[in-house]
Amino acid sequence: KLNHEIELFDGSTGQLIAWVNVTSLSSTIDTVLYLYYGNALCITQADVPGTWKTGYAGVWHMEDTTTSAISDSTINDNDGVKSAANQPSETPTKIGEGQSFDGVDDSISAADDATLRPGSGDFTVSAWAYIKTESTGTEEGIVAKYPIGTGRTPMFTLEQMNKYTR
Repeated sequence: KLNHEIELFDGSTGQLIAWVNVTSLSSTIDTVLYLYYGNALCITQADVPGTWKTGYAGVWHMEDTTTSAISDSTINDNDGVKSAANQPSETPTKIGEGQSFDGVDDSISAADDATLRPGSGDFTVSAWAYIKTESTGTEEGIVAKYPIGTGRTPMFTLEQMNKYTR
């Protein structure tokens, strides 16, 4: 059994969105993966934190945990909190659910935790975003980490992108 996280399962349509930690793939021999399904009596065997290696600081799929929170799938539990005033709202996307930002002041923040501090080593940040229109607002990033001493609260934040569009 492989560690996996089920992001979405719709029993009426059979739609499944799952993240699977495939521990070994060969470049020369086919790797066969099996999917067990169709037994309504079987309880879930997902291992959400086990799906993501310990090197992952956070994984946010962007569906609402509550109307004001976004869950972190890793063992670090760096859950995101939506901005208090004008919160982004959950919206359907190509893969599962996402968040719609107003382009002005919406954000999702995780507290300043040691697991979110890249330090002096290499790190990777990845985000999928769909930018609908160009704005002339202030420059903000899709993902930001505010350093201590900048006058901004240190946090890891997903923000609307106000200036740059594709």
